[in-house]
Order: sequence, then structure tokens, then C-alpha cells
Amino acid sequence: MNRMATNWEEIKKRLAEVIKGKVVILGVGNDLRGDDGFGSLLAKGLKEKVKGVIFDGGKSPENYIGKIIKERPDSILIVDALDTGSSPGEVTIREPEELRGEEFSTHHLSLPLMASVLQSETRAKIHVIGVQPVRIKFGEGLSLPMERVLERLRKTLIEILAEV
Repeated sequence: MNRMATNWEEIKKRLAEVIKGKVVILGVGNDLRGDDGFGSLLAKGLKEKVKGVIFDGGKSPENYIGKIIKERPDSILIVDALDTGSSPGEVTIREPEELRGEEFSTHHLSLPLMASVLQSETRAKIHVIGVQPVRIKFGEGLSLPMERVLERLRKTLIEILAEV
């Protein structure tokens, strides 16, 4: 199990490398299920604060495929809580094909399948920002580690997207 803390300088550098041109950010998650709401809450925190199109896909991100395609983005970031077995709050940035089957997401359509459809329809570069949840239980808000990551990632994306 990976016990390394998120290196925010590396995350910022990687995001600056992958975010190019017109950007769409799709937040994924059910904010009624604790840390699973991470992506959705990030999307809500970025709306009207960044250059780019922000969608809160909630627990049914597949409903936004058509809207994302209409935007004709160059870059798509999908943000979700992903159980990778790493340390709580650990942030990873991956291409969709790097996601392994054992990584748990609670959504109807798998992220790799959704990304495949988006890639074939838009030719955009797609990356998944995954954050290791602490707990995914109904009726609980974000855990403290996830709250900290949420704020740090929100600030980092605002900074990077101001330069795009």
C-alpha cells in the first residue's frame, strides 16, 4: 500500500502539463455518501471561478456525455473519489486506460468506458483525478483529509486555469 503523502508541487506540474486548450471538468460523486461526493463538491466549488466548462455529474456522470461532446474540449478532467488502496486523501492523475478494475467507483457507467466514449467523440486528452476516500457511508459529509484535499485541489485548479 502506498503511504506517501500527496506531493502538491508534482500534482500542480502534472496538471499544468495535461490541461491544454478548452477545458471541461466533470466532477463525479454522490455528496450524500461521505467522501464519494468529492468530485461533485469540487465541481460546485469551481463553477464561475475558472476558465473552462464545469459540470457536476453527481452520481450519474454519463448523463453529461452529450453536453461534454457539444463543448468540443481539448482537455477533459474527470474528478472522482477512487479506492486505490493508497493513503487517505492521496491524489493521483491518470489516463483512463491506466485505471485498474479493482479501483472502486460507485457510479453507473465505469469511468474508463465513459472516457472511451468521450475520447472517440471529441479527440480530447482525458485524465482522471482520483482521490483515495476515507469513508463512503450514507449521511456523512467529507472526512477531514478529503476536506483538506478538496480545498487544496480547488485552489490549484483555479491557479492553473487562470493561466490557460
